[in-house]
Amino acid sequence: MKLDDLRKQYSLMSDHDLMGLLKDIGSLREEARPVLLEEVRRRDLKQQSLVNDELHADLAGESPLAKSGFASSLFMVLLYALWVTFVLKLLRVPFEINLPLTLICFLVLYYVKLRKQRRS
Repeated sequence: MKLDDLRKQYSLMSDHDLMGLLKDIGSLREEARPVLLEEVRRRDLKQQSLVNDELHADLAGESPLAKSGFASSLFMVLLYALWVTFVLKLLRVPFEINLPLTLICFLVLYYVKLRKQRRS
């Protein structure tokens, strides 16, 4: 779903429904969580501390969903590194150059991923 669609959907929900979603925020998709928290803050619901606690737990990696997200991200980065290594090997790039290029690609990918996470 697009973020605008999520915002619209959350704005049409009752406060009770939003608080129900908030209690089960770990089951929401990663891009839906900030939109839900934004709507709860916009409405200035009474349980502001709960919103902050959930947000901090997600950002700190304390939730099980955040931990599994890290594991899947790490797995994807490793697959990407293997893919870069394979492509460079097909191009007959010597290992002395292949390894540093793979590490550079890994660091660039990691940096871009961190930047995306900070923006959302």
